[in-house]
Amino acid sequence: MKTIWKATAAVFLLLMFSVVGMAQLKLGLKAGMNVNNIHQNYKESNLESETRMLLAYHVGVMADYSLSDALSIQPGLMYSRKGFSYDLKKELEGESSLEGFDRTYFDYLEVPVNVAYKFGSMQVYAGPYVSAALNGINKYDYSYKMAGTEEKEKDDYKIKPFFNKVGDKDATDDKGEFAGLDYGVNVGLGFNRGPFLISAAFTNGLGNLTPDYKSEGGLRDDFKVRNRGGNLSLTYFLGQ
Repeated sequence: MKTIWKATAAVFLLLMFSVVGMAQLKLGLKAGMNVNNIHQNYKESNLESETRMLLAYHVGVMADYSLSDALSIQPGLMYSRKGFSYDLKKELEGESSLEGFDRTYFDYLEVPVNVAYKFGSMQVYAGPYVSAALNGINKYDYSYKMAGTEEKEKDDYKIKPFFNKVGDKDATDDKGEFAGLDYGVNVGLGFNRGPFLISAAFTNGLGNLTPDYKSEGGLRDDFKVRNRGGNLSLTYFLGQ
């Protein structure tokens, strides 16, 4: 994990200082809300389930390199939480019912690199991102009612990111697994006012969250799960 942190930080620093000599540099603190879900594509099966948006957050730093009055490069280094949710509410036979929630969170160290085109106080931007997962967790809380009695279940368990293949000894009953590397694209719109930048973006993940199991040859190709969602951010540029 330390190697991932060092490599990601090195990439960010390289992006920051590689064009300082030819561009006006601004550094900013960025934070905001993520609205995320997953896109499922299970080959030759009907196992896709109905998931809901999950509210989460991101926080970090970003830079703005003004190559001209209209064009900027905007790299960043973010701690970003993503995931998805199930809302459990179902009427069963008789007077039985099931109600509650199940939420899955993925925490990433993320490096976006966007190109922004500016016109007046507005800007549009787009670019790729790459993310290294730090950890994950599943939380659930539901109640089951039957014949006048009620049973409740509430717990959580860790989901471990894997950057290589998952062996039989790595998969355990009390933990889940997911692929540690994610990547994708951002497309967004921003409004600049003084030292503040308000932005909203759509993010489309291209990496498969299904881990690569050593004992399951075609599982990863048949079960594709990708991050998808959007975010709303506020950036404060230092010294402006």
